[in-house]
Amino acid sequence: ASVCLTIAPSGALTRYEFEEDKRSGNSQFDSSLDAALSTIKMLPPPPEKYRSLASRGRLCSGFFYVKK
Repeated sequence: ASVCLTIAPSGALTRYEFEEDKRSGNSQFDSSLDAALSTIKMLPPPPEKYRSLASRGRLCSGFFYVKK
């Protein structure tokens, strides 16, 4: 799943959203990821070189489900 984060310069997570058509394909994993992200209020402040992307919601990261 790919999620884009909006992070204030202070590190406050102000928004997140799954990228369109980029869910993992496992609804339980996606629901767990959504639940985990919804509990996050603060992160470390983004490094200077990423602050512009982070404040515009373009700091995106992939999260992967690995079946054991």
